[in-house]
Formats: sequence, structure tokens, C-alpha cells
Amino acid sequence: MAFRQSIRAAAAALGFFAGLAFAGEALAQAQAFPNHRFTMLVASGAGGTLDLMARLMADFMRKHTDQPIVVENRPGGGDTIALTALVAAPADGHTIAFGGPPMIAPLFIKDMPYNAADVTPVSILSQTPYTLVVSKASNLHNFKEFMAYAKANPGKLTFGSATASHSLEMYGLMIALGFEGNVILYKGFAPVETAVLSGEVNASIFGNIGKVKSGQIVGIVTGGDARNPDMPDVPTYKELGYSYDPRAGYTVLARTATPPALMDRLVKECQDLVRTPEYTARITNGLGIPAVGSTHEYAVKYNDAYYLQLKAAADRFGIKPQ
Repeated sequence: MAFRQSIRAAAAALGFFAGLAFAGEALAQAQAFPNHRFTMLVASGAGGTLDLMARLMADFMRKHTDQPIVVENRPGGGDTIALTALVAAPADGHTIAFGGPPMIAPLFIKDMPYNAADVTPVSILSQTPYTLVVSKASNLHNFKEFMAYAKANPGKLTFGSATASHSLEMYGLMIALGFEGNVILYKGFAPVETAVLSGEVNASIFGNIGKVKSGQIVGIVTGGDARNPDMPDVPTYKELGYSYDPRAGYTVLARTATPPALMDRLVKECQDLVRTPEYTARITNGLGIPAVGSTHEYAVKYNDAYYLQLKAAADRFGIKPQ
């Protein structure tokens, strides 16, 4: 009996020390991060909001590391071009992506170039209600005029979309408001913004309200519980009697297999970034997009719920993977 007890004690001790060794190794990984070139993949073109966030993060990390940091724009394919590159990289926390929910692409793409389950959200940097905007060239000045035109001209309104998930957001908008329109896909938010400004498309939905604040485009309705002080004349869906409440989440993504200690370190980098004066000036105040810096757990929960919302829009419009 004593012999068996001593064996159990020895085994328990070995397990304890093995756990300490693993924890020590994980801590060492986190403390050494980053220890080689860091790559940030942006699932949109240069000049957009995601691109700006990625470059702010690159500048922020350069201040406390001597490792080279590269920002690569990989727009297109419903974020799959950027995320294919992410999945091909080692799960060592040194390659991350900036984009939307990783499970959205399978709603559009039948033969995925990677397993969407291999990508996970790290943190939501910022989150803001989407605002329905129209070009000044549309001569639609408010929500009442917009809806009257949409109902009288089914399928005639054109909407600029930056990504596959952004397209589904606009189909969700059509379901919620009860009209039909055409969605035109561009390669990133910057070209969509240009298309709305020029009148190439009639409308879109923006998280970035900078051009609304400056009067270059017209905001006609927004999500949220109350009017945005930066757009005091723009009503909310809620006050107009709609339950629809669209929100944009600007998300940092990593390999699902990233070790927990490195995932925690990435979360900390994101949370520290959104508190910097540079991020506050350029994103929070400059673009009117509230900072979040969420935990990994919140980001996963939000993105799962967002996927279900967009899947419902895909099912309603009969959008099938191709």
C-alpha cells in the first residue's frame, strides 16, 4: 500500500512539474513575442479603415520591438485571400489578419481554400453602428425620401459593398426595410467610399462616418440606441420603429492553433493599441468609430452571433456557395 501511494505521489509530482514546465514555456513564448518578423494581413485595399488600423498597430508595435513589421494588403475573395495566407503561416502569433468574421466566406464559396475553423478572432478593436449613407448625386436627402424611392423603383438602387459579409449586411438591410436593390462588390472600403462620393453607386452602409461628419455624403439612418452626437440630424432605426440594429466590428484574426499565452499577448497588444493617443485621434475621434479592445472570448461570441445573422440573410435571398 505504501509503495502504491509513493508511486501515485511521484506521478502527481511529475504531472505538477510538467505543468509548471509547460506554463513556463508558454510564459517565455509570450515574453519573447515577437522574436522575428511580424506580418499583418489586411483583407481590404490600402486607404480603408482596416488598413489604417493595421498600420497604426504596426507603428505601435515598432515602438517596443526591434523586429521588422510588415503590413500586406490582400483584398478580395470575401477575405479569403488574406485568410489563406494567414492559415499558411505558422501558428506562432507572428502573423495576424484584419478582417471580418472568418465563417462568412463559406456562405459564398463552395470550395474553400482553407478550413474556416482554423481562423479565430483575437479581439475586436472597434465597433460601431452601421449608418445607411447615400450619395449627394442621388438627391435623396432623408430616410423618408429614400424609402419612397426604393419602394417606387424596386431593384434600381445600387449599393457599394467592400466584402462578402458587407454584401450580406446590405441584403439584411433590404429584408429589414422591405425593398430590393443591387449590390456591387468592390475591393475594399476605400473604393466603396469613392464610389458613393462620386455617385457611381447610390448608397452603402458605413461604420466610418467621417465623410458624413464633413458633409461629403448624406447619412439618413443609423443603428444604435440613441442618435450619434456627431450626426444629430440622423435618426436611429429604433426611433423609426425598426428592430434592425446593424453594427460593424473591426476584428483582428489569428490561427486557431495559436498557443494561449501568445493569444493573450495579442489581445493585450490590441487593448493597449486602442488606448493610445494616435488611435484615439485617428479612429475614435477622427472617424467616429468607438474603441473596444475586446477580450478573445467576447470576440468569438460576437462573431458567432454575427455569422448567424448573415446566414439568415443568405438563406432568405437564396445565396448559395459557388
